Amino acid sequence: MAKDKKTERVIPGFLPYWQIVVWTGILMLVWGFGSYIINVLTSSCVPHCFPPFSGCVPISNAGSSGVISSIFYRGMVLPLASFIGISLYFIIQYLDAKGYISSSVMKGILFFTGVIFTAGSLIVTQALLNGQGSASRLISRLHVLFAFFAFMGLIIYEFIVSLILVRGEKSGFNTFLFVLSLLSIFIVVAGATFLSSIHHMGNIVEWNLFIVLMVWLILMGVKLKPAE
Repeated sequence: MAKDKKTERVIPGFLPYWQIVVWTGILMLVWGFGSYIINVLTSSCVPHCFPPFSGCVPISNAGSSGVISSIFYRGMVLPLASFIGISLYFIIQYLDAKGYISSSVMKGILFFTGVIFTAGSLIVTQALLNGQGSASRLISRLHVLFAFFAFMGLIIYEFIVSLILVRGEKSGFNTFLFVLSLLSIFIVVAGATFLSSIHHMGNIVEWNLFIVLMVWLILMGVKLKPAE
């Protein structure tokens, strides 16, 4: 089968678009877990655990305790936030090239939800994290709020894209992407239901939601790969 030239987009001198999406998801996972591991290795006050199961630390503060982990955590999040926005834009371009979305309104909704709202919230979250040294309760609350906005923006974006895919092309892979998008919604609803009854439930929800969202992004990048 010949390659689909219409969906094989490459930045001159850089990676193909689909690889950028895949590597963005992988590096986001490395960022989250790597920050916590470095934190554990360099700081004696960080609890040793597997955060997705125990929720001993929130992902929003996974690398903010130690000096080295803080440099790694804060140094990676801004470039990765930019690549999240770029990746979500590439996905919109893919859907458009395949003819799955013809409405400019839907394109605008996806662009705003993914590229502007989600990536923008991540950038604001990082800016607020840098300002937490002022010990301002307001800044701390705003940091949590914009982290929530980033999660919700990505959940909504991935659900809409998955729904468009299963309506445009019925396949097992598209169905699995849709199930993953539903799983992220289930994690939020279940977490909110049991938030007060399970210790560190909020942190557990953060980590597992983060993992599901990034796995979806990686698989979506694979989806963008042109057929050989």
